[in-house]
Amino acid sequence: RRVKSCSITSSTISAAAETVIAGLSGAAGMVDEDGSVPQSAFEAFRLAVDEVATLDALAYVPVITQGERAEFERVTGRPLQDLVGETLTPSPIRATYAPVRWLGPEDPLTSALIGVDVAASSISATGAARATDTGDTVVTRAVTLGEDLTLFFIIKPLYLPGEEGDTVDSRRAAHVGYVASAYAGADLIGPLTEVDPQLR
Repeated sequence: RRVKSCSITSSTISAAAETVIAGLSGAAGMVDEDGSVPQSAFEAFRLAVDEVATLDALAYVPVITQGERAEFERVTGRPLQDLVGETLTPSPIRATYAPVRWLGPEDPLTSALIGVDVAASSISATGAARATDTGDTVVTRAVTLGEDLTLFFIIKPLYLPGEEGDTVDSRRAAHVGYVASAYAGADLIGPLTEVDPQLR
């Protein structure tokens, strides 16, 4: 599977990023026939990825409908939110959402991402849409939050098993979520900005 970002190609992505992307390659194996991902499968996958790549956090991001929103918020204890610039705001009503459901390892910083809609937030919306439509793993641009936090994602789309197809329409129809590696800090963005300063 090819790797793309908004402004860099696989030939210029750092070795660290390539290691993470390779670690995410088996994510499709988590997805059940109905499109769901059991928490146990996600946790086993997260631990396996952590053995080969250094992650700040790995997240499972399902696609849910407006009708499923209330149950998601009840189970997680978190409202759905969009990250707009540096501000978390309540997600407005829309047909579908892609909120962070599970994330590990959790700490006070990364756990704040639970319930954030990666398909609508300014940091990740463009990358998430491209990942869905192409099937590629996408590196998002970095966003500075406050004085000390730089945040960006590596996003891999998930599809119904065997139904991804090779067109935009087939991928959108089969799309069920993402697995996303969230990074807070300069451990990976440093090498990336050396080859493309626009990612700053």
